[in-house]
Amino acid sequence: MTETINALQERLSPGRVMTHAKETVKEATIGRMKNLAQKASNTAGDFARQTSAMRAGIVHTAKDNPIPLALVGVAATWLLVRALRRPRKKQPSD
Repeated sequence: MTETINALQERLSPGRVMTHAKETVKEATIGRMKNLAQKASNTAGDFARQTSAMRAGIVHTAKDNPIPLALVGVAATWLLVRALRRPRKKQPSD
C-alpha cells in the first residue's frame, strides 16, 4: 500500500502535473496550427485550380467567338473615349 501511495504522490506532484499540462497545451496548440496551415494550403490550391479552369474557359470562349469579343472591345473603348471627351460641368464656387 505504501508503494501505491508513493506512486500516486509522484504522479500527482505539482511539478509533474505542471509539466504534463504544459506539454498537453503545447501539443494541442501546435496541432491546431498545423491543421489551420493545412486548411489554408488546401483552400489556396482549390482557388488556384478554379481560377485556372475559369481562365481556360474564358480563353476557349474567346477563341470560339472572336467577332462578338471584338465588338464588345470596340463598344467598351468607344464608351470610354466618349466619357473622357465629355466636358465636365463646373461646380459653382462659394
